[in-house]
Amino acid sequence: MVEPEQLKQLNFAKLNSLLRNTFPPAQYTDKSTNSAVILESGERSFAYITSDSVSSLSVALTLVDPNMNLNLVLDAEDIEIAQQILGLKTQCTLWTVDKDSLSQHSPISPLQISTKVSVSNEILEILERTHCDVLTEHGIVKAYVKGLEVAQVLEDENKVGHLQVGVGIYDQEAHKLIDPTTQVEMKLQKIIDEILKYRNKNSIPHPLNRVARAKWLIYELAQAHEDYGLENFQVIPSPIGSMKISENFPAFATARAGAKFILSVSYVGADLNAVPAAAQLLSATSADEIWFFHPPMDNHKAIQRQAEHLQVPAKFIPINEPWPKIN
Repeated sequence: MVEPEQLKQLNFAKLNSLLRNTFPPAQYTDKSTNSAVILESGERSFAYITSDSVSSLSVALTLVDPNMNLNLVLDAEDIEIAQQILGLKTQCTLWTVDKDSLSQHSPISPLQISTKVSVSNEILEILERTHCDVLTEHGIVKAYVKGLEVAQVLEDENKVGHLQVGVGIYDQEAHKLIDPTTQVEMKLQKIIDEILKYRNKNSIPHPLNRVARAKWLIYELAQAHEDYGLENFQVIPSPIGSMKISENFPAFATARAGAKFILSVSYVGADLNAVPAAAQLLSATSADEIWFFHPPMDNHKAIQRQAEHLQVPAKFIPINEPWPKIN
């Protein structure tokens, strides 16, 4: 395993070599940190970042001044990052490593989203009777209770949709194998009852109230959006694809505040994915402003620095947590 300091030196040497082989000779100022190699020349900032936990753009937006021209170097083309920079006011150019020099990233079409739900009336009636929130994400119809996924609609080989219930995809697979005979609606209601037992402020700490907290915040906001001056509140799909409910990703909705169209974003913790994902959604929503809702303790400066790069104004609004506190 390469030590962090050694990795930083290797990345520094790599970026220096790539710049030397691609651009005319220039004097660069080293602005590197422990997490990123950054070289600046005049108004241009070149960043090369390798991270397993967050995207290179997420890190760059916390470190590079919005007035600089950001040149982000990637090892390979990245559609998600290419769509995210479309929502930035900061001039950003993506470069990919091409042998020993750099090539400009291919043009990418903006993200498009759809809130259309296509399922049979029978399935829709079951989800309505059990008071589930229904959302199509990445082509899959999913059902949620207080922001926690409880079912998916999956098609068989004959393109017939079936309701597969359980908390997340792994639990759904387990229910399908272990308990195939129980009526789907009865099974779903049993799961929901268990979730409601723990997914509330007065519960004891439990795995069911530790996961998918950003989506839980969006659910609570949907119930009380008028308290924040919002109307026509609608939860929309996340541009971030994930099958693990244990992963903490931001959640999204659109609304109106007077004449302004608002993209609402909820995040929990120091979530450096929230701002880039919101930028990715700007072209799909044409929002006038972005409002970031977060627990009071998560007013992180790094996320606010990221938001300075956005095309539209951003607000950060604390919202009380609906989950129990850990003593």
